[in-house]
Amino acid sequence: MAESNTKATASFPVFSILLLVFVLCKAFEYGPIASWSWFWVLSPVWIGGIAAFVLGVLTGLVTKK
Repeated sequence: MAESNTKATASFPVFSILLLVFVLCKAFEYGPIASWSWFWVLSPVWIGGIAAFVLGVLTGLVTKK
C-alpha cells in the first residue's frame, strides 16, 4: 500500500473572529464599539486583505531573484 505524505495544518482565524465580535457588539449596541462607524467595525476585512496583498507582493519580490 502507498503511504500518504500529506500534512494537516490548522490556522487560527484571527480576523474572522475579530470581525464577528465587532459586528455583534455593534448590532447589539454593546460597549464602546456601538459608537464606532461601520467602516471601523468592518476593518478586519480590509486590514486582512491589505496585509495579504502586501505579503504577496513582498513574497513575489523576494522570490524574483
